Amino acid sequence: MRGSSNDQSTTVRKKIGKRLILMMMTSGVMVIAAIAFVRLGRIDPIIPFDSTVIAADRIGISENMDTGFDTYLLNASLFLQPTGTIYDAIGLDPIMESQGIYDGPNKTYTAYSFFIKNFCAEIVDIDYVMTLEEVSYGMDNHIRILVIEDDVIDRIYQKEDSSDESEDIPRDDRLPEVTFFESETNAFEGKIIELEPHEVKSFRVIIWADQQDPDIIDQDSRGHIKAQISFKISGTQYPHTSTLTDRKLWFTLIEYCIVDLEIRYEEDDDL
Repeated sequence: MRGSSNDQSTTVRKKIGKRLILMMMTSGVMVIAAIAFVRLGRIDPIIPFDSTVIAADRIGISENMDTGFDTYLLNASLFLQPTGTIYDAIGLDPIMESQGIYDGPNKTYTAYSFFIKNFCAEIVDIDYVMTLEEVSYGMDNHIRILVIEDDVIDRIYQKEDSSDESEDIPRDDRLPEVTFFESETNAFEGKIIELEPHEVKSFRVIIWADQQDPDIIDQDSRGHIKAQISFKISGTQYPHTSTLTDRKLWFTLIEYCIVDLEIRYEEDDDL
């Protein structure tokens, strides 16, 4: 009987030992998988970098022309009056002097100004694109987006009108070239040419609902747009990707910057 009890105890100990080994192996695999998922998967860690440590081969972004280029991400919430305005009612001079968010009178238009800096040791070109990530109640149908790069007016971007516009709508002589959105999801794209080492350039977007757009009649004041403007050094892969494997890797954060914008209508009572 004693021998039988010893055999049973030995068998139980062996089973427990095997289970412990299996649990340790499973835990190890899960840890390795979690690390791989973070490094190569869809988790995009926001890692502000220290410009005193990483000062080469990157671009920086800031709302201030002189400081604050130690991040790659900016966020801004912009509010508009649903009734809209027209281009010639927009005061451009105050916007040219502004940094960050600027609201026009009664929020009939809004602007966001920020700055791009080249920390590379060589001249670089920078590609940029504005994507519309979320749109509700057709707000993109009558929104206008004026892009001003380095205080030089570029052009106005808008979605192609679904209604026939009158040909005799009065236009201000200053009105820049109007270009339709690239697609349903891309508002515009462009390139900053030959940004010198340590050079800073301004980038401004002015947004308003156009009173002269026939689509504004059917607007819903609850509309909103979530958009992103991304900047990357020309020749590099899309943000978060490696030029070798096209997998998402944290170290490519230094090659691009992004601006997240949320644009909403604000009722008259809230102004």
